[in-house]
Amino acid sequence: AGVRRLPGVRATVLRGRNAATHFAPGSRQHRPRQQTELRNLFLAGDYIKGLDHGAEGLSQERALVSGFTAANMAMDVVEESA
Repeated sequence: AGVRRLPGVRATVLRGRNAATHFAPGSRQHRPRQQTELRNLFLAGDYIKGLDHGAEGLSQERALVSGFTAANMAMDVVEESA
């Protein structure tokens, strides 16, 4: 049967053309690490390499964890400067 709507609940599904990131085979070796040559610049995103996280693929969770890690790295620099 069909989907029954609940009162007060709205839902929308959007599909973006080319919304998913696709990488060529062998491109993993070119992904950057979080630490950069600049002391106070750190990268975050699901595309970074060397993140201590269970998933090696691209995911929102990986992006979130890399953001937390980058923030902690930045705070380490701030604390060292204080």
